[in-house]
Amino acid sequence: MGTPSYMAPGQLAGNRVDRCADLFSLGVTMYELVTGQKPFAVSLATLRYGIANEPHPPMLSRCGATTSSTKALSQDSGKRCQRGAHVAADIRALDKEVQASRVRP
Repeated sequence: MGTPSYMAPGQLAGNRVDRCADLFSLGVTMYELVTGQKPFAVSLATLRYGIANEPHPPMLSRCGATTSSTKALSQDSGKRCQRGAHVAADIRALDKEVQASRVRP
């Protein structure tokens, strides 16, 4: 079945798992790698609601950068990254922003 914290909203609703669900899980992993925290509530009672309905907290406020989102975490699968290359582009943009925030005085 999978680990609930990494499940896409549609997967939690019992829909078919596809590449968009996998990219959502990758987005959760990316968020966790950057912030050290999961993007949605960790209580199982509120997790399902949070993943399906609540925006995730800003990703990079802890790093001093301004990027606050990744399309991989969109609750709407139509707005979510459709290919791994799109997630890779998000990661490259995120890396550039973090690097730029480190050289500011």
